[in-house]
Amino acid sequence: MIKQIPDLPDNVIGFEYIGEVTGDDYRQVLEPVVAAATADDHKARMLVVLGADFEGFKGHAMVEDARVGMGNWSAWERIALVTDKRSIIDAMHLLGWMVPGQVKVFPTDSRKEAATWVSES
Repeated sequence: MIKQIPDLPDNVIGFEYIGEVTGDDYRQVLEPVVAAATADDHKARMLVVLGADFEGFKGHAMVEDARVGMGNWSAWERIALVTDKRSIIDAMHLLGWMVPGQVKVFPTDSRKEAATWVSES
């Protein structure tokens, strides 16, 4: 499931991934928020938390993830990724150059620092 993170600065959208994440999670939770945040050519800043309860992506979830990112390519200004999942960290270090905007990975115990970084000017 994907759960929207409340109480972030106005210029930041945030999501926590819990358990198995599906394509429907992207379509029902993430995509409408991203669409609203990027309307009228606004730049988006996003906090993504893949905590200890995150089990992975199911079915077409990775396709939906790529579609959201590619569909809003020029809209991404900053993305803070919070996780201790070694495979995700390694993938970001290997493929992070392909992600639009600035991307920074934070350990789970630095979630507040991640929120601060993603919201800074």
